Amino acid sequence: MSKAEIEFNEILTYLKQYLEKPIAPDRNSELSKAANYALGYREQDPFTDLVFQNQIKVMESGIFHNGGLKGKILQQTQLGRVISYKVWPISNLPELLAKLTSVMTVSAEPEKNVKELVSGYFDNLLKAFVTPAALARLGGVRKETIGKMKKELEGWKEKTVKKIPAFKKENALKIAETLIAHLPPKTPDLTIAERANELLAAFGKKETDVQTLRKKIAKKRENQA
Repeated sequence: MSKAEIEFNEILTYLKQYLEKPIAPDRNSELSKAANYALGYREQDPFTDLVFQNQIKVMESGIFHNGGLKGKILQQTQLGRVISYKVWPISNLPELLAKLTSVMTVSAEPEKNVKELVSGYFDNLLKAFVTPAALARLGGVRKETIGKMKKELEGWKEKTVKKIPAFKKENALKIAETLIAHLPPKTPDLTIAERANELLAAFGKKETDVQTLRKKIAKKRENQA
């Protein structure tokens, strides 16, 4: 088993095991929360659960093979059973999965919920910032410096939420662009177009014409050259 396949399986296993944990009892103190974690509970956070569920959906969509992006069929039996595929290596698998999950989480929800979903990402980040901020104070970091960092994160949230219409960009092309950024330059445009369509299908979204998408990908690459 390759290093890439091991990493892929480890991420998938972690996500599934996390969602299988029971939800923690409603306790407010930090000590109780620490005890909940030690006892194997997970905090009640519907947004995180949704993101994790969608990341599992992305990973099990069929667009990956042996830890890489699934390419063309290399070998199959006379009865049509596929024995092996060409596998295109992925750079920074966790980042690719996070970005694809973000695209699909936003596009899978009604438009009225998109701002809430995007805000949720930043709210979770700001919530998680509380603990390292307290530790930083113990380490001698100035209160003003910590406050400045928090305002920076809040600014990211505000700017991103204001530009939500950017997410309305054609889903298939958005998926393709995300894949291109994490794949070797020689990955065929057709392969990327086919995988983008597979991912849309896995989420019950309307697929696009593969050849039309392939041409859009080729044109985008030409403009970037």
